[in-house]
Amino acid sequence: MKCRREPVFLIGYDIGAQSEEDREKTSIFLKLTPLIHRELDIPCTFFICGRTLGSHREEFIELREKFSDLIDFQQHTYSRVLFKEVRYHRNTPLLDAEENEVFAKGETIFRAGEHVQIEKELKKTNELLKNILGVSCTGLTVPLGAPKGLMDRPDLLYILQKEGIKFVRSWNGKEDRWDPVNATPLSIQPFFYTDSGYPEIMEFPLHLVDNVNRRRYGWSNHLPYFGLVKTKMEKALQGKLVFSYCQHDHSSVIGDENMELTYKILSEAKKMGFQFYTYWHYYLKEIARSKLASLEDL
Repeated sequence: MKCRREPVFLIGYDIGAQSEEDREKTSIFLKLTPLIHRELDIPCTFFICGRTLGSHREEFIELREKFSDLIDFQQHTYSRVLFKEVRYHRNTPLLDAEENEVFAKGETIFRAGEHVQIEKELKKTNELLKNILGVSCTGLTVPLGAPKGLMDRPDLLYILQKEGIKFVRSWNGKEDRWDPVNATPLSIQPFFYTDSGYPEIMEFPLHLVDNVNRRRYGWSNHLPYFGLVKTKMEKALQGKLVFSYCQHDHSSVIGDENMELTYKILSEAKKMGFQFYTYWHYYLKEIARSKLASLEDL
């Protein structure tokens, strides 16, 4: 018997304060976000940088004690090391309403870390999650993401497997180019890296990422960004697809200190009739589905 597909909304917050100003925003975020999810009864995933976990240790411990039924704690490397080199080509500047441009005309190259650095960062953050929160990490958001995710990098998938990572958010853009504005088309749905030799590692494409779009619209100009998110949700709903959505700690509160926009987005998703999971629980659901399908094929 085939399982009926359902429209699914997955939200994961990338938490990685880098400056003192950002750390203040992280504290606001950590105070408000769990209350929003509690009121709406919507689960979420926190993808945490190891250094941020260390600098907000007591706040995360309190969240773990009070909200572990709603929040799943996973990782975002220790200091946002990149997994793949990303090249961004622009014929014109990417304009934003705050600083005239996010990226200048031409090509910007973001360099990847070495294998030893990537492995070290994953291991260190796994240890921090275990020692501080008692969490065995199984999931990761790759900083910036990349075209095709890790399909072309079995060497990196090997590192993930070695460090106990079962699911990853790494695909950001089309197959041939990184695209922080449009992110990944909804037609690219979560999949297992079976063809790459890692059938139990699941990829969750990034279908929309908040920071670049909110910045280019203007941090306090919420309406066009809400319209962008709603359009994506409507397409996912119509196609009974998974919508994998990424927000960041700092960008969730810039121009929105009460996180009213986040509340509005989540309320709309609930009203539209999406099913909600943490990334880990959706992974477990799909692992069970795939094993059932294998049995039916016997």
